[in-house]
Amino acid sequence: MIDGLQRLAIDYYFEEEIETILGRINKSIAESDGVYDDNDLYYVSLRFCLLRQNGYHPSAEGEIILDEASAFASKHLNDVLKHVGEDEARVIRDTLNHPYKL
Repeated sequence: MIDGLQRLAIDYYFEEEIETILGRINKSIAESDGVYDDNDLYYVSLRFCLLRQNGYHPSAEGEIILDEASAFASKHLNDVLKHVGEDEARVIRDTLNHPYKL
């Protein structure tokens, strides 16, 4: 939700709430308590991005995990290229060549 509010440029209406949520996320990551532990790479990377954009400095361990996940996904996407149609292969190649950066 924070990302959406920022993209709509209305996050200033919710500054206190956003700060509270980001503080909880940062604390959860620092303590490795697993509150925000999930297996969705998009949401994990989004949380790290939001923290960095808002002045927090999350654990370097999380960056290592994201790098490993990226390498894993790239390897498997390259492996699947020979088993999909040309349209799907083009999308995969484009994504691998120009990954979306949060």
